[in-house]
Amino acid sequence: MLSKQAKMSASPERLNAKLRDAERELLIPEGLPNRPWFHHAIYAPGQYTGYAAVVIPGVTEAIDRGDLSRIEQQISALAAALNRAAQVLEQ
Repeated sequence: MLSKQAKMSASPERLNAKLRDAERELLIPEGLPNRPWFHHAIYAPGQYTGYAAVVIPGVTEAIDRGDLSRIEQQISALAAALNRAAQVLEQ
């Protein structure tokens, strides 16, 4: 692993910029269902947990509700966000 790190040609500033840009791509433009002010596809405060974080909140909360159409929609939004972030990192 150390040899891979030694071979990296990108500067720390460039790597940080890539990570920042990839993180931004994990945002869902329309926000989470019932909470459009939260946009992150990977984590957000839970709808019923106060400030406790929920991982993959759109999908998790749709599963908890048993709402199949919302599950499908949130999986699609999550996949799109992950694909956008991957594209940034692959450039």
